[in-house]
Amino acid sequence: MAHSRIAGLDQRMLKRLDRLNLAAGSAIGVGFSGGKDSLALAIALHRCAAVRDIRPVLMHIDHRLRPASSADADRASSLASTIGLPFAVARLEPDLRSRCQGEGVEQRARFERYVALAELCLHHGASLLATGHHRSDQAETVLLHLLRGAGIDGAAGMRELGPYPVSAPSNAGGLLLWRPFLTEAPELLAGYVREAGLDPVDDESNLDRTFRRNAIRHDVLPLLEQHVPGAAAALARYAELAAGDAVFLHRLAGEQFALAVNPSGDLDTQILDAMPQPLQFRVVRRWLEESGVPEPTFERAAAVVAFAAAGAAATHLEVGGDRWVIRSGDLLRCGNSANLLGQLTRESGLLRLLGDPEVQPSATDRTWSTLEWDIETGLDVGVRRLRPGDTWAASGQLVRESLRAAGVHPLIRFDIACLTSDDSVIAIPGLPEAAMSREDVAGFRELTIRWHWKEARL
Repeated sequence: MAHSRIAGLDQRMLKRLDRLNLAAGSAIGVGFSGGKDSLALAIALHRCAAVRDIRPVLMHIDHRLRPASSADADRASSLASTIGLPFAVARLEPDLRSRCQGEGVEQRARFERYVALAELCLHHGASLLATGHHRSDQAETVLLHLLRGAGIDGAAGMRELGPYPVSAPSNAGGLLLWRPFLTEAPELLAGYVREAGLDPVDDESNLDRTFRRNAIRHDVLPLLEQHVPGAAAALARYAELAAGDAVFLHRLAGEQFALAVNPSGDLDTQILDAMPQPLQFRVVRRWLEESGVPEPTFERAAAVVAFAAAGAAATHLEVGGDRWVIRSGDLLRCGNSANLLGQLTRESGLLRLLGDPEVQPSATDRTWSTLEWDIETGLDVGVRRLRPGDTWAASGQLVRESLRAAGVHPLIRFDIACLTSDDSVIAIPGLPEAAMSREDVAGFRELTIRWHWKEARL
């Protein structure tokens, strides 16, 4: 009976390999801890290599988190020799816990492991990394995602073949992640290894229940199985169904994204508002990702959707990674905060003042200079940043009303450079209604203003 099951696993592996349509002689990186799951994967791929032209390379990562990790790497190397497959090892920098900086040890170790595996794949010419994730791993992943409040994408769990899970400099070639055992029961894999007569590496950290996944594996899932036999299989099946729904929703969201985001990368709030909410969140998350926001969460996407619906009252929203979302009419822009403010300033045609300008007086006029522009005025005229209560010297009306009428974005209104006399505003360079030549303003018979952007600014 064991042999028929083993033969069945090998046959299923061959079919999964055939679906990949790999070129002859393709290298396949194999994440290899030496534990029973990755050992089963290594054995199966070695057997398939005898009838398919593939080159599995076993790749081990020593996290250096435990004193025994170096010995485990040696044992993994010995197992690879016994199977007859090439072996590569990468050792991470020590003191991984000191590099966590607010993220969990599990999360940081996973990130560094996948970066190191990507580098090994690049070195060995592999465009595919295979891992030994199985049906119970899928059930654990679904539970963890649901406990974090994830939606249908989280419920979909892991995919058999998908994009690489981290962005790594060495992944420029489009490395993919392959999980051929995702529908296989862990008990079958353990029996497969026993039949091969090999003794897997036993990593005691897998029993440490301070890691959430271990607690789910050793406490929660067994309890579920006790009360609902077949719970892990049902959760894995649920993930498969959810994945189909998620793919459909992503396709619809892609169509809506093409309509809502213009060639400049701006998001149309009116088109966004007309979408069903599930598509809104998907469109916004993709938009944030393409705008450089690192791993935008559901909460950030929801905040942008609310920001879009808030209308002109909302001026900007911080979305992480030094990225802001700002409103420009019916459009939303996302980008680096300094770049966005610079864009708004150029579009307004006004001069923005962040520090104190230098004044260079002469016998007849003054030149006020910054790194970006010069203003030449008559004597006794000041240049400063606009203030909320400023009024026009000629009319006494609030200057901010003129800026609002001119469509100057609220984010830069009070960084605008203005010319003053007796603390009233005489003119704002670039604002059409503030004439370059005025009569009888604050004691001046005639005031002439000239300004220009410096060449470096252009």
